[in-house]
Amino acid sequence: MITRRDFIKKGVALVTLGAGGAAVPAVFKGAFAIRASEAAGAGMPGRVLVIVQCAGGNDGLNTLVPYQDAAYRKARPALAVPEAEVIPLSGGWGLHKNLGALKPLWDGKKLGIVHAVGYPNPDYSHFKSMRIWQTADTAGSFGDGWLGKYLARLEAEEHDPLRGFNAGASLPQALTSSVAPPPSVVDPQRYSISPLGPGAEAQRRQAALLKLYEL
Repeated sequence: MITRRDFIKKGVALVTLGAGGAAVPAVFKGAFAIRASEAAGAGMPGRVLVIVQCAGGNDGLNTLVPYQDAAYRKARPALAVPEAEVIPLSGGWGLHKNLGALKPLWDGKKLGIVHAVGYPNPDYSHFKSMRIWQTADTAGSFGDGWLGKYLARLEAEEHDPLRGFNAGASLPQALTSSVAPPPSVVDPQRYSISPLGPGAEAQRRQAALLKLYEL
């Protein structure tokens, strides 16, 4: 299982999950290869979208630090990150010193940061804001997540159950779908197809099913 602490400590090295690396279970490797092949045939780069959701509290202003803003230091006389400990980016913004592994990605124009994200007329409820963020519905409903809606559309067009995959103990609301719920497992290495019958017949059926996702 990839924990929030592991990701923060090891940084972007863990994002190989979902990019066709060794951490991806065999049943998905064929699917990723097919995506890359389809994209190449269409003259597009083969890409897999990986979203890392770090659930829990995070101090945004001490993650991406407005270290040259006097109002920041005035409002946070004890909490403001000292300028000497900030990793400068641009425009008076910088990273917390513990996020140094992200700086080479920024320099290589492979990292973009969006800060101060919100929604109109916020009610300041943490729980409702979380629902709005994960469903893209300003009513804060408990409906399908924004990624789940996207996967449902893909399922209707392509009938492919392996378009989405969640590594974790529970499915985030962003991925919930009443039409095409993606698999969610704690350990991706142990993800496999359940036995489809006894003995050699089960093996033949499983091999035939896996071939649907191979080149």
